[in-house]
Amino acid sequence: MKKIFFCFILVSHSLVAQWGDQTYLVEYKKAVQLYANAQYDLASVKFNLLCDKKYTNPVVPYAYFYNALNSKSKGSGYQSRVTFRQLFELFPEWENINDARIIYADLNFKDEFYIEGFKQMDLVYDKNYKSLKDQISNAYIPKLSNLVILKDLHVKFPEEKSIAQRIVEVVAKNRYSSKADLELSDNLTNRFKLNLKKSDTKPRPKPSTDLLAEKRSINMGLLLPFDINENTINVGQNRYIYEFYKGMQIANTHLAAQKIAINISAFDVSKDRLDFQMAERNKGFKNLDVVIGPLYSGSNSLAEVFSENNRVIQVHPFSNNKSLLENNVYAVMAQASASLQATEGLTYLKKQNKTKSISIYFGGNKKDSLSAVNFKQEATKAGFIVNYTGLFDGKIIKGQAEKGFVYFTGSENVLSRFISIYQSKNYTAPILANIPGTQLETVVKAISSANVSIICTDYVDVKKDNVRIFQKEFFEKMNVMPSYYAYLGYDLARYFAMMLKDGRDIYKLNIEAGPYTEDLLLSGFDFSKKIKENNIVPILKFNGSEFIVTD
Repeated sequence: MKKIFFCFILVSHSLVAQWGDQTYLVEYKKAVQLYANAQYDLASVKFNLLCDKKYTNPVVPYAYFYNALNSKSKGSGYQSRVTFRQLFELFPEWENINDARIIYADLNFKDEFYIEGFKQMDLVYDKNYKSLKDQISNAYIPKLSNLVILKDLHVKFPEEKSIAQRIVEVVAKNRYSSKADLELSDNLTNRFKLNLKKSDTKPRPKPSTDLLAEKRSINMGLLLPFDINENTINVGQNRYIYEFYKGMQIANTHLAAQKIAINISAFDVSKDRLDFQMAERNKGFKNLDVVIGPLYSGSNSLAEVFSENNRVIQVHPFSNNKSLLENNVYAVMAQASASLQATEGLTYLKKQNKTKSISIYFGGNKKDSLSAVNFKQEATKAGFIVNYTGLFDGKIIKGQAEKGFVYFTGSENVLSRFISIYQSKNYTAPILANIPGTQLETVVKAISSANVSIICTDYVDVKKDNVRIFQKEFFEKMNVMPSYYAYLGYDLARYFAMMLKDGRDIYKLNIEAGPYTEDLLLSGFDFSKKIKENNIVPILKFNGSEFIVTD
């Protein structure tokens, strides 16, 4: 591909002399020479000065173009793509815009941003570029083996033959393709008049799934609702599933660098029991070490039986419903249950040596009221006097929150309003709140002058170096910042890889050894003392400038 684009990066310097602004031109030539000499850091400094919006002469788009190429040569794909997009926005009519779009498209394909790559090639209408466009798609699409991604690409670019060809090849190689996949393959074959290579129809020595990798590899199966229909997938509805999956894939890359091999196989399992039965038919399914999911009771009832019969670890990633652990000795929950969160919160309050009494308020959602009921039950067990339990409707009755503690669960808006009214009455009892990590920043102003602690099981410390590295890597791959689900996917893949890397027998010792937080993005996992739900419950305080995890 490097040779293909060689002609594009040779701009004739004999032409630019007539463009005026001699100082700019001299600096531009110096920057280009630095780039030609592979002095990319020095060139970057000069190009960044040249790419200032105050310049309007005809050389400016060339400066942007070379700046993008310079970043690409430095290995900074993200910065290169940013500069290319600036070029497209500022100079859409530039005479060499098609060359830039082709190079930008190739860069996106290389970094696995296939949708953006195809979009840019679609904007190049000149027929002289058809050969280049075909070379790019044919260089990258045949390497794709993920049918979910291929189907998504086909929905977005239905006229792209390379995608259709690859879908047909992948379906042909999979002995366990669904009826819908086979029908899609037939339709594409007829529509595009495709021919399969003989090698594509022969049985392979190993199946396409990663499940039968070498013995010492750790096999993980995702039994999650990717929501694949006959000819499409609904990424928007279940985006969190795809972010979770991408987080696991990034962890896989990092673990490979440590010589720890994991294989991640994704299965589309929703509510229907048939979904699990279809997944279970895959050869090698019983070789899984860990299954993550399913999320629904119908398919989960079969997964529980499979897990017990085959001694496969079952991880419930998103739920805190403790009843999920009752029917399977190999099941664990990545979340702490509502009861455990309450227990940890009450233990934290006891350390403050105040009166063991508490008033409980909750917001208007059903989840809030259930949390309040759980907290009341655990508070009573722990020997607290419960002064009051009720829905917060904008009023705090005198005598109910003047001593001991206050527990609040609800949205950030309701919490902020609660604190405001609470402080207006000059109440000083410490408040323990339970809110998601996504709402922390919105309550900073409200809690900055109050004695508030927060139970936050999905807390992400963005100051950690590995979190910043992950954010950058995730953004470059997905073009969005990671959500909690992406962090969780990364952590679960890394955690169970580290627990299982020395074998199943050592796994038991590892998992019971105590909390594990090393190289994780969230707060870690603790299934020691034979506890099957995550025993780590972060409780935060705001110290005036940032949130910190209390001891």
